Amino acid sequence: MLVAQPIVWFRELSILGTLFVLGYLAGVAEVVSWSFIHREQLGMLKFVPFAMVAFPVVAAAFLSTPIARLMWLSVKRNWPLACLCLYMSIGGLYTRISLGSSESFFSHSLAMLTFFFTWTFATRVGPDQVAVQLLRATAPFWLVMLGVVMYGFATGRHMAHEIMYVFTPLPLFFGLRSRSTMVRLCAFFAIVAIAAMGLKNTTLIIGALSGYLLFIFSQDAVRKGERPPFNLRALFVFVVCAGIAYWGWSQLTANVADFSSGNTDFRKYNYLKLWHKFLGSPIYGDEFVGTPNLVFDLYEIDIGTQNLPSHSDVLDVLAHGGIIGASLLALFVVGFGRSFIAACKIKVSDEVYAARVTLFAMSAGALFTMTSNPVWANTTNAFMFWSILGLCQALCNPKRDHESGGWMHGGVPRETEVSDVRVAA
Repeated sequence: MLVAQPIVWFRELSILGTLFVLGYLAGVAEVVSWSFIHREQLGMLKFVPFAMVAFPVVAAAFLSTPIARLMWLSVKRNWPLACLCLYMSIGGLYTRISLGSSESFFSHSLAMLTFFFTWTFATRVGPDQVAVQLLRATAPFWLVMLGVVMYGFATGRHMAHEIMYVFTPLPLFFGLRSRSTMVRLCAFFAIVAIAAMGLKNTTLIIGALSGYLLFIFSQDAVRKGERPPFNLRALFVFVVCAGIAYWGWSQLTANVADFSSGNTDFRKYNYLKLWHKFLGSPIYGDEFVGTPNLVFDLYEIDIGTQNLPSHSDVLDVLAHGGIIGASLLALFVVGFGRSFIAACKIKVSDEVYAARVTLFAMSAGALFTMTSNPVWANTTNAFMFWSILGLCQALCNPKRDHESGGWMHGGVPRETEVSDVRVAA
């Protein structure tokens, strides 16, 4: 009898896609809860989002040759990040096994695997479909987070500021998928509202970036691929947006007593320590051997410990990985940006176009956040960080050879390919 092969694929893709979306939403739900529940009280729940993505992909890679080849393709396409992950994991494992320390970079490298798992998930299922469905499903959480931020603004509390790269750019999706000027204005004011009430410099800057991208990518010439999104005109608009953001920041700091200064003394002290550590071994650092935390001894902090994250993942890579580690991270970021620019030339539907820009805005916000926050040190935050970057990179992949079956002698079938297989009755 004849059995349609796409039916088999549909079952597999539905399971994979559902698990990924549920895992991502579990991570979103957890970061929303940080405003009400102390993170340490979550216990093992913080590993649930990572487990929901990692275990199915690893199991599928053992059971399915195409998925195993896609896993390898994710490494090949993003080799600088794969090398950094390997470099970090070796130092982290040595710290745990030989030095017997539970604080190491090994957990950072494990979280980094989320990027490759997500890339594999999205590429197998179809990144266009996954991205659109995931952003739609995240919308209710944005409304909840807006309420949380409004409550924090009224009470002077800073609500989960280091995860706002997930929520601040989200209105971009709804503003760009619609061609209505009114909808775009609503999206703009939604971005401004959550950015201004975040009471943090980081959220305000991400909001300014999101508003800038909303203006640039709302233009028909950019949408149609007739004009590159970033040129001299776009640079002028960027300067204007930066000026407006600076004015808004000055007004907030002058009139809102609870607007955070960012604890500059704490950060500068830690950053100076990391810089001196880098100067001590600038080529390869300490090869990620030892703890990612620093002993802060400038003054006493009333949280029960002085052993704290440095609050800059970028400087951690530079100090502990040296020029080698920092170069690998820089190569990955540059390649990430180039993939997005290349994808801008490809004409897609309005929803996919909006999803692409929104995920890029989230990714850019995440990369900015990691420069002055310990994003990788928190399990759920690291999961959100790498899953967003992995999905964006899959969506903006200009080399679609995995769909044509050209990878590894046609071993990875096209997601939309239709064929029949004869099976004995």
